Amino acid sequence: MNRMKTALCAALFLLALGLLLPEASTAAACTPGTDCYCDKVKASSNPIHDPNLLFCQDWEAPTLYTDTGVGGGAPYYGPWYDERGGSFTCFRGYNSYWNRNYGPGVDDVMWLEGTPAAPTKGCTCNTGGAGSCNVGAWSPSDMWQANSFAAIAILRNGDFNDEISSLGSGPSNTSDGGNGVFDGVQSFAHRMIRGRTQGITGEAAFAASTTFGITMAIAYAANVDTSGIVGAPWKPDEWRQVASSPYGPEGILMGHVSRSSINPFQQNAIYLGLMTEAQCNTAINNASKKVGTMQCDSVTMRWFADSRVYSRDTDYPLGSWGCVRAFFQNLNTGSSTLKIWFTGPAGVEKTLVDISGLDMRNTYIGKGLQSIVWNAYANANSGLGETPTTETTFRYTDNIHITAGVPVSCAQIGFGSGGGTVLAPPTNLRVN
Repeated sequence: MNRMKTALCAALFLLALGLLLPEASTAAACTPGTDCYCDKVKASSNPIHDPNLLFCQDWEAPTLYTDTGVGGGAPYYGPWYDERGGSFTCFRGYNSYWNRNYGPGVDDVMWLEGTPAAPTKGCTCNTGGAGSCNVGAWSPSDMWQANSFAAIAILRNGDFNDEISSLGSGPSNTSDGGNGVFDGVQSFAHRMIRGRTQGITGEAAFAASTTFGITMAIAYAANVDTSGIVGAPWKPDEWRQVASSPYGPEGILMGHVSRSSINPFQQNAIYLGLMTEAQCNTAINNASKKVGTMQCDSVTMRWFADSRVYSRDTDYPLGSWGCVRAFFQNLNTGSSTLKIWFTGPAGVEKTLVDISGLDMRNTYIGKGLQSIVWNAYANANSGLGETPTTETTFRYTDNIHITAGVPVSCAQIGFGSGGGTVLAPPTNLRVN
């Protein structure tokens, strides 16, 4: 008993000194090409190998962050400014890892003709009048000379508060229980510059699929609300249909319309295609909606998280990593399944949407999806009467795993390995 008291007193003494307070994460390091998350998933000899893998991204490519590999080939190509192989006088960024894998983006997120006027690395964008080159990224020292427009930031620990000091050491609930990079050495961020719409930065293709599962870590910066970005629709990453659509890619997951208790599961929408609004209503009325709600309008079919199950402020506070899993099954049949699960800092996986028996054959995604479109367009800054944002903010992602089947667990991508045990999902959920 005396030893226990002594140990307790020692712990209290250390706590008083601040030695037991949470510190910034040091995230378990990995070597790209050897033992980072996606390396393990792709290696047939690894216990977490996924033979049904459609896409994996852990953002650990060295050329996403360091000035290395200029003129290099696959898998990492060159750094952001590398113009090697381009067909113009200077197609800046043509040989970058990003452009070779996911480019191009839109003009608002790329080097424009004549920029940078005085390059410290590479050359000035010169396409002979085409208007723009390729996507650039933010860096702590503006090494790529893209900070004035970059909609992408690849972050390491120590970078998260470089622009906005109030963001501190980054999101909590990393794979090792600290703050900052979720796993490995680098995480991705959609960088939403004050007053700029930003938008599509690229697209990642995978084999066309009508059944697939998504698992990923995602976090929203602590200043998302105060920045004003959720005062209007804010695009999530979107998904490209196999069938041609006049409306563009689909927002099947993590949709925002305005500040809401069920953000970021407020609105997920697909386009109807050959289906009328009346037929859409018939489809959702005939479906089994165990959790979540649905509605139709003249253009879209939508689904929402159940507010009785999930509340953003309670379950997913800003500035914390969460895990999202989604399952889309048999999109090309009259009996599709849609499921979305979420695990937040509490470590409890909640079912937010569970809908089955849904006829999606006459929607545009009825023939399947074939890519993820990196997007974060901010309607608040579109100049259409909304209140513009007042501060730069971020949406972070890491360890994105898409498989042709049931999504892998949150524990597999890193949840619970240092920040608490991922518990079993709740039972006896209400039925709408």
